Amino acid sequence: MKGLSIFNLGNFRKDLVIAFAILIMPFIFFLYNLAPGNVNFWDVKIFSIYSGETMDINIYVWLLFVRVFTVFIISTWFVTCKNWWRFALFVPLTIEIYKLIGVFDSVHHFIENLTIVKIFPIAFLYSWLMVFISKKLNYHSILRNLGDQLDAEIDKQTRQMSTFKVEDYKQYKKQLLELRKEKETMDRQAYLKKLILLRDEMENY
Repeated sequence: MKGLSIFNLGNFRKDLVIAFAILIMPFIFFLYNLAPGNVNFWDVKIFSIYSGETMDINIYVWLLFVRVFTVFIISTWFVTCKNWWRFALFVPLTIEIYKLIGVFDSVHHFIENLTIVKIFPIAFLYSWLMVFISKKLNYHSILRNLGDQLDAEIDKQTRQMSTFKVEDYKQYKKQLLELRKEKETMDRQAYLKKLILLRDEMENY
């Protein structure tokens, strides 16, 4: 039924961004091949990289990309997963964050005697951010599904009304069509409230 879904476009954009990020990450990962070997300093126009006295730039960049890529994959898995066991992903995620910070610290030594306990606050904040993003995406998903159900229910009731009172049917049908036209200029909660109000009016008819 045309025009029933409230958030199809927004959901498509969200899925497209996630799919694009997953697709592009392997190509970004192999950019480490551009890093020169047998040197420990790489000066690019917008930034410079120092790999320390005991590590070549290409190895250092490769280690960074491996850790960033792994953290990205686990994070994406958590955000897009709806199963209860997804919180177990925080264990490997914390370990990978520790390894990523360890790569930086091996060169810059900004944390004295680095241990996994010391990076716990960072891992906790990052995990909280993943939970927030996940809940936000799930919130939009719930609203989208609710909107679809309300649209379908109202359409069903308008079809039922059309069998016995033409004028009332036309009135509610007109209200529904006008509301759907206005949804692009309304926020999602306001649109859902008006849908629910219209449904209740039809149920009390």
